[in-house]
Amino acid sequence: MFGLHGPIFANQGMGLRIISDTRGSFQTMRSDFMYSHKFYLKENLFFRMGLSAGIINRSLNVVNNQSKSFNENDPMLTSEQYNFTNFVSGFGLLVEWKGLQVGFSAPHMIEDNAIINQHMVGIASYKYDIGEKWQIEPLIIYQNFPVLKNQLDGALKATFAKKVWVQGSYRTNKSLAGAVGFNLKGFGVGYLYEHNSQPLQALSGGTHEIAISFSIVHKPKSFGSLKAEKEMDGMIEYMNQLLNDEKTYGKEFILNEIERIHTELNKLMEKNSNANAGEVKER
Repeated sequence: MFGLHGPIFANQGMGLRIISDTRGSFQTMRSDFMYSHKFYLKENLFFRMGLSAGIINRSLNVVNNQSKSFNENDPMLTSEQYNFTNFVSGFGLLVEWKGLQVGFSAPHMIEDNAIINQHMVGIASYKYDIGEKWQIEPLIIYQNFPVLKNQLDGALKATFAKKVWVQGSYRTNKSLAGAVGFNLKGFGVGYLYEHNSQPLQALSGGTHEIAISFSIVHKPKSFGSLKAEKEMDGMIEYMNQLLNDEKTYGKEFILNEIERIHTELNKLMEKNSNANAGEVKER
């Protein structure tokens, strides 16, 4: 799976995702365009919404079916019935309040003209800050599958200094999983191993997953680039840009900007007349 995403406005983002799956008897290719929007309901309360739309192609993987139990002359192996391309879409919702997150998604909601797919996912987590550097996050994930038995995951994740993390989880199909990763200066690596239990061990002893991520550093507009930097509206506009931006800025940058804004405010109060100095101070 390959993904790319970024902001297009202060509270909106777009992305692209491509998936290639060649396991088992079928080969699947899927590509999606994605859109997200973040709504500020009130202080520390956010509502996020995401939509995806794209195409999915499925075909019978004849190579994986070559075994003594298959007849090469069987017309079902070459039938076009298993080869098709369809429109596919999904959506997701997430409510975040302080350290609590509750979400719901349908990653494969609609395919072509078929009825709504019953694969639904629910998630809930809460982040606890322990000291200045440690963060503990218990989470649960519930999946409703159309054919298979529904599944519940319980996991516990620990993060140190927002850079190194480790996670353990248990699934109701009696599988265990462990993961570890790090994120340093925009470069992240994660590894997960899932150990299957009976009867899944007859098919596979376990699975390995590796994720690699790169973050392109976001440089905001400098305060001095605003034409009205010494006007009240210009400063308010700039502060709103920082408040609504989802990117993370360094402590030194924030302190410098606060100092510069404070200096400009003092200059405004000194420059304005007695008639409107009170209004400037209040704003």
